[in-house]
Amino acid sequence: MLRGEELALVAAAPHRPLAACHVLSGLLGAAEGAGHLDSTARARLEADVSAMSQALGACEKVRGSCREVEKVLTGMPHMVYAGL
Repeated sequence: MLRGEELALVAAAPHRPLAACHVLSGLLGAAEGAGHLDSTARARLEADVSAMSQALGACEKVRGSCREVEKVLTGMPHMVYAGL
């Protein structure tokens, strides 16, 4: 779905999944402006992009939580060895 400059923007971004959401949203706006999408279709597609963005955020929170747990367990090796 992404081409040329959009693909390059996403590839160069520090957080590519979030950048892809941003680019997709921009493409939807451009498609609506060009008359290829009506406002209802754009709203539905924007909701999908938003859901994807929220899912990405949830994954980041889980990944961050796992890192925090790992730090705690690394600092307490006696608990790891005891099976706690």
